[in-house]
Amino acid sequence: MTLLEFTEGPGLRWAVLIMTAGFCARLVFSIMVRREQDLYWARKEFALPGERWKFDSFLMHAGLLVAIFGFAPHILLIRDLTGLQWPSLPISIVWFAAAATVIAMLWLLGYRLSDRTRRELTTVDDYLSWILVFAPVVTGMLAFPHLGGGSLFGPDAMLLTAHLVSVELLMVYLPFGKLMHLILMPLFRASLFIAGPLRHRSTVTSAPDPDRQ
Repeated sequence: MTLLEFTEGPGLRWAVLIMTAGFCARLVFSIMVRREQDLYWARKEFALPGERWKFDSFLMHAGLLVAIFGFAPHILLIRDLTGLQWPSLPISIVWFAAAATVIAMLWLLGYRLSDRTRRELTTVDDYLSWILVFAPVVTGMLAFPHLGGGSLFGPDAMLLTAHLVSVELLMVYLPFGKLMHLILMPLFRASLFIAGPLRHRSTVTSAPDPDRQ
């Protein structure tokens, strides 16, 4: 079995299994332990990100979503794993999104390194998360110079292997690092959006009626 065959088979299955188990464990832990265990959001506030940082951060996240869920081979892989499928985007849009993601990530890294305070607030997890996201994007762009067509030979097979290895490393690390906020924050914000009106309604209902006093 070659490394490419391993990453397309057992490696991918183990990565999905570890990622799913890690997601469930982190979600349960986050629900049971409400107190924030690290200073991620506090450090983010003290870093005082500007409008350019917010724009590049949005561009990076949006580009990743388009590249991951808009590329036809990715959709076919998700279909094989989950049975879910949707129409793919034109390859030009996917490549533009991936290129925008690379540029945004490079700018965000430079933004961190350009200021002493931001460098001191940046942890090993921040740098490792950056590498584990950056590597799959770059290797993915290089692995398909033929825009998804034709057979893989020689260097193309090597690049595809590098892409799959980097993706599976990201999948394994995703639930255990700071990147988990990509999953937890939308869930928490949705729960607050739902629980807020319910909490307000229960407070109004339980409040004493002044006319009866």
